[in-house]
Amino acid sequence: MKDKAPHLPLRLVQNKSASHNLKWLFTGIIISVLSALVTSVLVVNAFFPFAGTEGTLSLVNRNRSKVSEYPEDPQLLRNMRERVVRVYNADKIQKGNIYPTSAYVGQGIMLSSDGWGVLYPLDSATVGAMELKGIDYQGIVYEIEKKIEEQKSGLVFFKVSGFDFRVVPFAVWPEPFVNHEALWSFDGVWKTIKLEEALPFPKDSFALWDSLNLYRLDSLAKPGDLVISRDAKLVGFVNKTGHLVPSWLVEHHLASVLQESILNKNHANWKGYFVDGWIDEETGLWIDRNGFYISSNSKTQADIKSGDVIVGINGKEVSELNFLQDLYLAGPGASLRILRNGQEEGIQVSFAPKS
Repeated sequence: MKDKAPHLPLRLVQNKSASHNLKWLFTGIIISVLSALVTSVLVVNAFFPFAGTEGTLSLVNRNRSKVSEYPEDPQLLRNMRERVVRVYNADKIQKGNIYPTSAYVGQGIMLSSDGWGVLYPLDSATVGAMELKGIDYQGIVYEIEKKIEEQKSGLVFFKVSGFDFRVVPFAVWPEPFVNHEALWSFDGVWKTIKLEEALPFPKDSFALWDSLNLYRLDSLAKPGDLVISRDAKLVGFVNKTGHLVPSWLVEHHLASVLQESILNKNHANWKGYFVDGWIDEETGLWIDRNGFYISSNSKTQADIKSGDVIVGINGKEVSELNFLQDLYLAGPGASLRILRNGQEEGIQVSFAPKS
């Protein structure tokens, strides 16, 4: 019998090679199974977190509607951090520049590059007599030179001894309410909140200029919180009753504060109430249209009379939701559409104080 041909491999070498390949195959299968198990555990923990009982390890509850967390947008975080100043009562600062919790007045948001800002203080009753200091996101301490209190809303405008501050833009009202936007509330801790409803005006005659459009918030918001939109615009402040003071009130006073260091004195001395419509005197048909009925008016603003119904302001129809905002932002005067003696007409009114 002839020997094997020299070009053929030995059978032993073939067996070793096959065994080696099988080992690598089983190793790959085991690694794949373990990877799949680890991935499954991570996915389950991410979407179905468990809360441990007392004495055991507790995993993080990721319920967004209940647990405070930082926004996912780093640009939003940076925008707000650069525009917020924490305000303290200088009289309570201890030796060694120790700032006790009791010295904290509230967080302000910057409105102008030359140092004007606004805040809703946690204790507005005593701010007027305080000497205040502000601290920005870099830890720089500023003297607060001026402060102006807006008694109706509780807001306080303040002037910081600095410059080149980043400023916050204003949200366009009533979009945050009408569009049911998810908003952020902030005071050291970020919370996602929503505007629930607008508080109704009185049904009987009331002084329009002495009233405010306030909005109910969900239970996560707390007094003094800044409320901002997801595009880093100021929506308002949470007041001591847990309602939102809208940013358009800040906007109403801003020009006067920046130019003269005083609050806006433009004023409409009207009393009245909102109406749902009226009967047309000529046709006898119901006119389904909102308006504000003037029940009494100051003698200094004789351009509008008792019995008039305001149905439009600066080209916009009157609605209970935005009428007060439209008045506050109208400037020193406005173009009104009114119903007078059954006829609709246009008039110009001035809100500037009479000399």
